[in-house]
Amino acid sequence: MAKGKYQEWLTPDGITRLEAWARDGLTDEQLAAKIGITAATLYDWKNKYPEISEALKRGKEVVDIEVENALLKRALGYHTELMDEILKSQTAQRIIDFVAPIYGNGYVALWMFQAIGKPLDAIASFVDSLRDQTIPQTATWSLPIWEQEYGVTPDPAWTDAQRQANLVSKMKYIPPVNPAKLAEYASAAAGVPCEVIENVAKNTFAVVLRANSDTIDRAKKAIDEAKPAHLIYVIYVTLLRSAQAVTRLAAAGVRAKHYGEHEVTL
Repeated sequence: MAKGKYQEWLTPDGITRLEAWARDGLTDEQLAAKIGITAATLYDWKNKYPEISEALKRGKEVVDIEVENALLKRALGYHTELMDEILKSQTAQRIIDFVAPIYGNGYVALWMFQAIGKPLDAIASFVDSLRDQTIPQTATWSLPIWEQEYGVTPDPAWTDAQRQANLVSKMKYIPPVNPAKLAEYASAAAGVPCEVIENVAKNTFAVVLRANSDTIDRAKKAIDEAKPAHLIYVIYVTLLRSAQAVTRLAAAGVRAKHYGEHEVTL
């Protein structure tokens, strides 16, 4: 123990300083460093000299009470007239909930929170707006982009709500599929050229594939999804060149299976 050194901390001035340091939230290790002793020596002083122990206890009690009051005020939604006057930003109002209530009447601090919160509000609003632009039902400034995508020319007198409704109806509209489109879908699915011949029988069309039979399933799936429900079809696979196969198939009838030396199989 530092002999004689404890005496200056038993004086009224020493007790006041110890209490103030404890009130500032210093730990025992930090207090010992302030005094110039070890933490072990401070522990001995607290046990031997009640004046020192009580001073530190009073200081820490004040800190505990302040923390409890701050937490209570935060839980109850602490507000002051100055806060209501300055804090117009929603973000700033949320920030103040995470700091000590001592700023509730701090003019400069509140304006600082307001200055921080205002641009953050603008960013949050822009992000929300971007989310709205991703679908036509809620789009506003992106409506021209959606209208261009769906080939819509809006009436200048329309409101945003009318333009949104028009886009939605356009999206729900499914245009009729003609033979050229069917051939395009089948070709894309099969990965080989396909051609469609109309009216080979009642409510029937033919699909000619220039490929091996393993592409049939892919082409069939695409056609089933796109064709009108009342139509049926037959699929042929041929090694003939496209134009030659279609010409011979149309001339000979879809039920023919042989064309000279070339075979068309069902």
